[in-house]
Amino acid sequence: MERLRMGADRHRRVGQQSAILSVRAGSNRCRRCLERSEMAKEVYLNQEVIRRLAYRLWEERNRPFGNPETDWFRAEEILAYKAAHPVPRSLLAGIDDVATEKGLTAGWGYFVLPGQAVSSFVSDASKLVPTGRNEFHANEMAVSETGAYQDFLGLIRNYIEAHPYAFACVLGADVNWGGMFSQSAERITESVLRSLGVADAGTHAKVAKVNKPIWALLRLLRFNGANVSLDLNIDSDSFIAGFGSTALGVNTAVRPATVSGSAVLAKFSNAYANRLFPDAPRTAADGSLVAILPSEQSYLVQAADVVGNFAFAHAMYVLGLETKGRERKSRIFEAVFGSQPAILISPFTQLAGNEIEVTVAGNLKFLASDHFYGD
Repeated sequence: MERLRMGADRHRRVGQQSAILSVRAGSNRCRRCLERSEMAKEVYLNQEVIRRLAYRLWEERNRPFGNPETDWFRAEEILAYKAAHPVPRSLLAGIDDVATEKGLTAGWGYFVLPGQAVSSFVSDASKLVPTGRNEFHANEMAVSETGAYQDFLGLIRNYIEAHPYAFACVLGADVNWGGMFSQSAERITESVLRSLGVADAGTHAKVAKVNKPIWALLRLLRFNGANVSLDLNIDSDSFIAGFGSTALGVNTAVRPATVSGSAVLAKFSNAYANRLFPDAPRTAADGSLVAILPSEQSYLVQAADVVGNFAFAHAMYVLGLETKGRERKSRIFEAVFGSQPAILISPFTQLAGNEIEVTVAGNLKFLASDHFYGD
């Protein structure tokens, strides 16, 4: 009887161990199945994200027939870059007008930095300002100041290379495209402001003038993420000076209210992004991040001014409009950006008298960024 009891205990222990091992094996199998399921889900989701972005890129190219891999590979590149480089919490953009002497080609210069890089850039730039000056202003560059301007452009390039999502860009629109974009912006601006009870034509014109470069910038930033905060420094002129702090009476859905010009611009910016570029950054709705200010108060505006002015001078010099001033700026531009200026000169760019003319609808563009994916 004792032997039978011992045998039964032994069988019971073996059975318990077998059951435990079986449960463990089943658990491991379930875990591996779950892991494979999660991996498959992740792969599927990644493929779906790529597919949606590729479709957007295809639509942006006016849905051409054939070569779908073009948009797929670009979508992969954009998403891979964002995965490898966390998107900054904020971006600060300096914006300035740029144009040829007679305005046949006109547009804007931009310099964009992640928020965390701005204070160090300001500190570094302030040490390079030519003696006796309080800012960099390309149209006022003296021969003796060429070294300081080359150092300033070099600083801009260094920050672009050191900081993901930083870039400098110049957009010069041809007359036809620029006219169509301006008319569209003016129509939209007037319609919205009238619906808010703002009837003053001067206000319409000021808002439309500032809306245009902001909207063009949003297209450049259209993949950066809606959670990114956008801080705008816009160069002032005699027409829009002080508009940011101007009080405007508007009719809201609840009751009449008084808002600042900057708040109106912020609302236009965010509404434009919501409608056309849902993954573009947003600015504070109260307008606190939209500043219209003299260039001397913003080194980012000064950077936009110098890059834009030197880019146009380089283009005009290369195309044969040779003056001593353009030659100096062109050589500095090439010394800093190397082969990059070639992007600016296209087969569709030609001279029209003493002007640059773009012969097809679109933009004359210079872009400085070794990691840019916005366009």
